[in-house]
Amino acid sequence: MNSIQKCLQEQRQMLDKCTREGKDDLNPLELKRYNELSAEIDRLMAAEKTANKLTREANRGPVATQGNYRITDGWGDGTKSGGKPMKYEKSDYKFNYDGDDVRDDFWKAVLFNDTAAYFQRSGELIKDSDVKGGFLVPVVTYNEIIREAKNDVFMLNHARIFDCQKGESIEVPVLGTEMSDPTFRGEIAETSWDTEMAFQKRTLTPHRAMIGVKVSKRLVETNAVNAVRFIEDEINYQFQSTLENELLNGTGQGSTPLGLFTTDDSGVTSVRDESGGNTTSAIKADNIINTLYKLRAPYLRSGSCYWILHRNTLKMIRKLKTGEGQYIWQPGLADNQKASILDFGYHISEFAPNIDTASSGDRVMAIGDLRYYGVATGGAMTIQVLHEKYAHQGMIAILGTFWVDGMVLCEDAFAMSTLA
Repeated sequence: MNSIQKCLQEQRQMLDKCTREGKDDLNPLELKRYNELSAEIDRLMAAEKTANKLTREANRGPVATQGNYRITDGWGDGTKSGGKPMKYEKSDYKFNYDGDDVRDDFWKAVLFNDTAAYFQRSGELIKDSDVKGGFLVPVVTYNEIIREAKNDVFMLNHARIFDCQKGESIEVPVLGTEMSDPTFRGEIAETSWDTEMAFQKRTLTPHRAMIGVKVSKRLVETNAVNAVRFIEDEINYQFQSTLENELLNGTGQGSTPLGLFTTDDSGVTSVRDESGGNTTSAIKADNIINTLYKLRAPYLRSGSCYWILHRNTLKMIRKLKTGEGQYIWQPGLADNQKASILDFGYHISEFAPNIDTASSGDRVMAIGDLRYYGVATGGAMTIQVLHEKYAHQGMIAILGTFWVDGMVLCEDAFAMSTLA
């Protein structure tokens, strides 16, 4: 602590004592001492100012005049000794204070547009200095939360939906084996009796999927955006996204749907796989044609027949070329036609198998009539806002619930492209 600080501390102690004792003013002896300390402070400050000025003049050294400024390297000899950056000084100081810190603040403002420190000393009000006016400038929060793009979901738009609100499960009868063909007989020959026709059933049992979010009531009341609405939208999307993944890849075990890409006796068996033309790591044009025409004409004519593939698989298809180096397909580029693969539309899904990480024998792309995939729901998704349950913690809860199950109803409506 220097002498000036000691004098200021003693003055503060005198004033604090006066306040504690409930006095309106210092007594004559205290007032005399207080004035002596003030005079001593003035004397010390004047002496320090003079000493700083003398030191500065002594260290200034050779200078080059440039307008109203002098330029020196700070070493006193006018050279860039040791590679030290150049310093800048003004030849005639006209500030409220005279010290190296004032000079540095001024030149930061002039040379580097760093005005906050200088204007804080000069007494002018500016935005860049918090205490000189910056605290008066509000921070505006945009009234929308920016998030990354949501993944596409499409299965529910095309699948056959069964409402199962009034029962535990729903059983869908499916023709397993067709009736045998009629035979041509004579006029009085005995009728041929069919023994082939058989039926199966698909049982879908909706299971509950849930997610909940607890939110501070204070946050809901004070935030710049509608937090509850945003969370409700996110819950809705997360249900759709999770369900999309399960409808494509679910194992059917426990309470999960049986996915379209999953090889299973109750779903799409390996009979519907097509690997001809592919390599162990790449999809080829011949395989795409083979896979497409593994479907019978009624499925191909339906308006719900689509390819389903990952974007990396589509990228590989787009790069397929003829022997002359021409790209085979120009999806969406010719005659303003919608993007298609062999004239059939496609859905890109982040949940479809990624060909870049697939191995030999894996399914990498599907095509089929999506009306033959069934989804059973226990009603619409519900979102509840619970105001009382966590009131003792100052929070509300937002709870989402959805009852759902899914599986392939008829594997004949689908074909799978697999790696060799």
